[in-house]
Amino acid sequence: MVVKAKNIVFYMSNPLKLNYDESTVLQNTLREYPYFQTGHLLLAKALSNTDSILFAKQLKIAATYANDRIQLLNLINLYEKNNISIKKESETHSFSTWLSLSKSPQKIERNQKNILNEFIPNKKNSSTKFFKASEVANNSLKENEELITPTLAKIYFLQGHYDKAERAYQKLCLRYPKKNSLFAEKIKLIKKVKKE
Repeated sequence: MVVKAKNIVFYMSNPLKLNYDESTVLQNTLREYPYFQTGHLLLAKALSNTDSILFAKQLKIAATYANDRIQLLNLINLYEKNNISIKKESETHSFSTWLSLSKSPQKIERNQKNILNEFIPNKKNSSTKFFKASEVANNSLKENEELITPTLAKIYFLQGHYDKAERAYQKLCLRYPKKNSLFAEKIKLIKKVKKE
């Protein structure tokens, strides 16, 4: 049996209503549609609600399918809010005390809102740079002096990039003073080829 679309929408809006029966239906659905992201998330929540031993395994699977793991964490840690009713005692006050009491709750409400706003985490979107092919291409054209080798200098020479080859051999002369005479001969050869 496969989960119907209206049931999925219902469980997305009421994830605390998921129980064992829905978890078996979700498992069957995921066998048929293994890349169904929302199904994996709902199954993890259903297993969490029923305290199943399969929860840890499904949580790992759901984490791989989740676009935002923070949302998955919020879904898993969602609990029913206990409705606590506070009994109000009947109070008898004079008109002036009644006015003073009516003004103070507004201040308390504002303070409570400020406290709540402090605890609400500000979700910071990671601002990763967007991939630009032109930037990557330009960066690949830049020479890294650490990567210059005799082989690279030879490739520059064979490809006809004589200026690059000459600069590479000059840098190699400084890096490898024992092979200075060999690189000096290569530089002379490059200058000779450039004149022709």
